[in-house]
Amino acid sequence: MNKKVLNKKNNLEINFVKVDATENQIKILYSLLKNRVHNISHVKIPKYNQHASFVLSNPYNNWYIIYESKNPIGSLYTKYDNSIGLNITKQNKEIIRKIVNFINHTLQPNISKPSEIPTYFYINVPASNLKLQKILNELNINFIQLSYKLN
Repeated sequence: MNKKVLNKKNNLEINFVKVDATENQIKILYSLLKNRVHNISHVKIPKYNQHASFVLSNPYNNWYIIYESKNPIGSLYTKYDNSIGLNITKQNKEIIRKIVNFINHTLQPNISKPSEIPTYFYINVPASNLKLQKILNELNINFIQLSYKLN
């Protein structure tokens, strides 16, 4: 599913293209991964063939590549526990607002399960990504958790 969100005020066109694991999408996702500045779950970039196998395994409930006009600027995915991974190279308030609106108006959280799955989506943000944290706060997105990694 391709979904477009257009802001008439400044002609900022944001597109969401569902990942269906075409060779082109695998390449785009790999390029985005290699250029990512903030990470949570990986330390080392996988080899391309490992990345391709991961994409082909269809690991997420929903997975989209985010485009500004025709340029890929990031991706978002949702997992079974209603967590959202948002990896975006171009972070500004208007783009993040459009992404949040897309999530709220297009995607449905999984059914809640006590102590496992909340009733809502939540975005995991790397501790180092202070800019995204600031934008989410400015958009009045509720801060709910601070996590620490144990070695």
